[in-house]
Amino acid sequence: MEFEKVKSITRPVIKFSATPTIVQITGAIYIGKKIDGGTAAQKAMEPPHMAEAIDISTGEEGIIIFGAVLLGEIIKAYPNETYVGKYFSIAKKNAAEGKKYSLWSVHEVKPKSESKK
Repeated sequence: MEFEKVKSITRPVIKFSATPTIVQITGAIYIGKKIDGGTAAQKAMEPPHMAEAIDISTGEEGIIIFGAVLLGEIIKAYPNETYVGKYFSIAKKNAAEGKKYSLWSVHEVKPKSESKK
């Protein structure tokens, strides 16, 4: 008997590093569920902003968790969820000296086959 996937129920978190990762954001950003338990600091945290995406290098469906800086950059550049369906090269840079947050390198990209159309 053969099967085909109908729906992914669980998906891994797509992690970013200094090396760019190409992703296609496939769904609108939403606010995740607040996690109960954990440390006092974890309890005080706001629920994360998340979006469904595909890691193009692996073809795997996953979830992007947007920190405040990355979220702000995407929302500013792509209002009204216009980022959905687009491809992005995303790299996480080290925090600038004296800063507690990471900087990001974000570029919209497209498959070269689309360039010839």
